[in-house]
Amino acid sequence: TLHPLRDGQRARYCYCTGGARIEGWFPWNSVVKVDLDAPTAASRASAWAAPEHSVVSEPMFLPRANGGLVWRGAEYEDDGWVVSVVHDTVAQRCELVVFDAARFEDGPFAAFDLGELYPWDVHGSWVASPP
Repeated sequence: TLHPLRDGQRARYCYCTGGARIEGWFPWNSVVKVDLDAPTAASRASAWAAPEHSVVSEPMFLPRANGGLVWRGAEYEDDGWVVSVVHDTVAQRCELVVFDAARFEDGPFAAFDLGELYPWDVHGSWVASPP
């Protein structure tokens, strides 16, 4: 996932799922921000690991203010929020975690209980208002 106005164009930041489990990389258990312009591979990615026994869905980038309608420039590319649904398989609950994209390494600043566990999905989508 990247800034919606960078689709098909050069982007500096992308957001994705990651996996680091003893049993393998799947299902995903972390949300990752990648700086494609970072000078070294070691400095490119910042990851947040979900609690044990959790699965994360594809993160979505939501631009701040009118940033999803008008390209405000490269300096605003990560000016917004990153959201992902975290599925807790032990508690049988889901929550929406919210990151400040520019301060991603600080971890989520908010989490909203979405209720009972529902089937997790690979891809995410964001709808500004219900149909």
